[in-house]
Amino acid sequence: METLNGHDIAPVGGGAIVNSVPTSALTLITPPPSTAPPESAAPPQLTLEQAKAEAAVRGYYLPGSVVEYQGRQFKVAGVSIGYPGGVATVNGHDLIPVGGGAVVNLVPYSALTLLTPPAPRAQQPAPPPRPTQPAPQPTPQPAPAPPASGSTVDLATNVVVTSSSSTIGKVRATVRNPNGAASGPATMTIVVHPVQGFSYKAGAGGDCTSSFIPNTSDSQFVCTVPAIAAGGQYTRDIEVENLSHQGPRYVQVSVTTLMTGDPNSANNRAGVTLTLTS
Repeated sequence: METLNGHDIAPVGGGAIVNSVPTSALTLITPPPSTAPPESAAPPQLTLEQAKAEAAVRGYYLPGSVVEYQGRQFKVAGVSIGYPGGVATVNGHDLIPVGGGAVVNLVPYSALTLLTPPAPRAQQPAPPPRPTQPAPQPTPQPAPAPPASGSTVDLATNVVVTSSSSTIGKVRATVRNPNGAASGPATMTIVVHPVQGFSYKAGAGGDCTSSFIPNTSDSQFVCTVPAIAAGGQYTRDIEVENLSHQGPRYVQVSVTTLMTGDPNSANNRAGVTLTLTS
């Protein structure tokens, strides 16, 4: 006969403990709570008007949307914004013709009509935590020595073209500290200005804050420059991609580095013209 020991049956509200109780003599009153993880509810489907309102704020349609252009339907496969002539446009490789057909390119966003919002993505349950080994502690590096009392640190900025082709060009910005003392942290502002109106993409590193300058086709990146040791330098690469696949295209790249206490502003800014051509 199957029995339960007394230490496995706790009296509700207290009282004497019973021992060697046959399981057949027990009556179930309340089942135990479920240990299964709760099912995550799928996000609600946006209405057509809600999706249009959100797109008006963002300035573009999300991937998965179905839009109409000149009587044809296209599925949005990605998001890329160009500003030829100051007009926001979408590139052809991000518009997939529904049912096949010719690809269109450089379509003004204002000419697209939203037909179907993207389907909501079901939320996936979080994976169980994996046991991890403690990360090795990095060897602490000595911090740059602070500027000597009464001394000034003058940072100098330089920009050069490192490579260029018909599709991609690269520029390198270098900040030098030729002084005998370490610098403080600084801020680097990069402006990418296409001389002609054409579709392009620019980047300066994921740690920078990027934005478009209103009423222009210019891109701006604001990046942090760490303290530079005496006699040292800091570099950052800027990349510009020609999405129009036509050339030659000319892009002006200017870089300005500002540090509190820099006594000489004449060498804080440098620029170069990047030519995208075969």
